[in-house]
Amino acid sequence: MNDVLHLTRVLAFGTRTATAIGRPTLAAAAVSAAVEEVGRDAKALTFWKRRRKASRRLRGHRQPITALRILDVLEAGVPVLEKNEGGV
Repeated sequence: MNDVLHLTRVLAFGTRTATAIGRPTLAAAAVSAAVEEVGRDAKALTFWKRRRKASRRLRGHRQPITALRILDVLEAGVPVLEKNEGGV
Protein backbone atom coordinates (compact mmCIF):
# COMPACT_ATOMS: atom_id res chain seq x y z
CA MET A 1 0.00 0.00 0.00
CA ASN A 2 1.12 3.54 -0.81
CA ASP A 3 3.97 2.21 -2.94
CA VAL A 4 4.86 4.46 -5.88
CA LEU A 5 5.13 2.83 -9.30
CA HIS A 6 6.76 4.35 -12.37
CA LEU A 7 5.06 3.06 -15.49
CA THR A 8 7.16 3.53 -18.62
CA ARG A 9 5.13 1.54 -21.16
CA VAL A 10 2.66 4.26 -22.20
CA LEU A 11 0.45 3.48 -25.19
CA ALA A 12 -1.09 6.91 -25.81
CA PHE A 13 -0.63 10.45 -24.54
CA GLY A 14 -2.73 13.53 -25.17
CA THR A 15 -3.26 17.15 -24.23
CA ARG A 16 -5.96 19.59 -25.27
CA THR A 17 -4.09 20.46 -28.45
CA ALA A 18 -2.27 17.27 -29.50
CA THR A 19 -2.42 13.49 -29.20
CA ALA A 20 0.45 11.00 -29.60
CA ILE A 21 -0.12 7.29 -30.13
CA GLY A 22 2.81 4.92 -29.75
CA ARG A 23 3.76 2.13 -32.08
CA PRO A 24 3.78 0.10 -29.83
CA THR A 25 4.69 2.50 -26.96
CA LEU A 26 5.87 6.08 -26.46
CA ALA A 27 9.51 6.25 -25.42
CA ALA A 28 9.36 9.79 -23.98
CA ALA A 29 6.27 9.38 -21.78
CA ALA A 30 5.95 7.93 -18.27
CA VAL A 31 3.33 7.80 -15.52
CA SER A 32 3.85 7.69 -11.76
CA ALA A 33 1.08 6.08 -9.73
CA ALA A 34 0.46 5.09 -6.11
CA VAL A 35 -1.06 1.77 -5.08
CA GLU A 36 -4.35 2.50 -3.32
CA GLU A 37 -5.77 -0.96 -2.76
CA VAL A 38 -4.84 -4.59 -3.42
CA GLY A 39 -7.53 -7.22 -3.33
CA ARG A 40 -9.52 -9.70 -5.33
CA ASP A 41 -12.30 -9.07 -7.81
CA ALA A 42 -15.81 -10.50 -7.53
CA LYS A 43 -16.18 -14.22 -8.13
CA ALA A 44 -16.59 -15.22 -11.78
CA LEU A 45 -18.69 -18.38 -12.11
CA THR A 46 -18.62 -20.79 -15.03
CA PHE A 47 -21.49 -23.27 -15.35
CA TRP A 48 -21.60 -26.17 -17.81
CA LYS A 49 -24.82 -28.14 -18.27
CA ARG A 50 -25.37 -30.96 -20.70
CA ARG A 51 -28.59 -32.75 -21.57
CA ARG A 52 -27.72 -35.90 -19.67
CA LYS A 53 -28.93 -36.58 -16.14
CA ALA A 54 -26.71 -34.98 -13.44
CA SER A 55 -24.26 -33.77 -16.08
CA ARG A 56 -23.31 -30.33 -14.83
CA ARG A 57 -20.30 -28.56 -13.44
CA LEU A 58 -19.90 -25.27 -11.57
CA ARG A 59 -16.50 -23.70 -11.15
CA GLY A 60 -15.37 -20.23 -10.21
CA HIS A 61 -12.32 -18.10 -9.61
CA ARG A 62 -11.39 -14.66 -8.29
CA GLN A 63 -8.88 -12.50 -10.13
CA PRO A 64 -6.38 -10.35 -8.23
CA ILE A 65 -7.00 -6.62 -8.73
CA THR A 66 -4.95 -3.51 -7.92
CA ALA A 67 -6.36 0.03 -7.69
CA LEU A 68 -3.92 2.79 -8.69
CA ARG A 69 -4.03 6.56 -8.16
CA ILE A 70 -2.30 8.53 -10.92
CA LEU A 71 0.09 11.03 -9.34
CA ASP A 72 1.84 12.55 -12.35
CA VAL A 73 2.16 12.19 -16.11
CA LEU A 74 5.62 12.89 -17.53
CA GLU A 75 6.46 13.76 -21.11
CA ALA A 76 10.21 13.63 -21.88
CA GLY A 77 10.94 13.80 -18.13
CA VAL A 78 8.98 17.03 -17.58
CA PRO A 79 5.70 16.94 -15.62
CA VAL A 80 2.81 17.84 -17.93
CA LEU A 81 1.02 19.97 -15.33
CA GLU A 82 4.02 22.29 -14.89
CA LYS A 83 4.59 22.53 -18.64
CA ASN A 84 1.01 23.61 -19.44
CA GLU A 85 0.35 26.00 -16.52
CA GLY A 86 1.01 29.19 -18.47
CA GLY A 87 -1.02 28.21 -21.54
CA VAL A 88 -4.24 27.12 -19.85
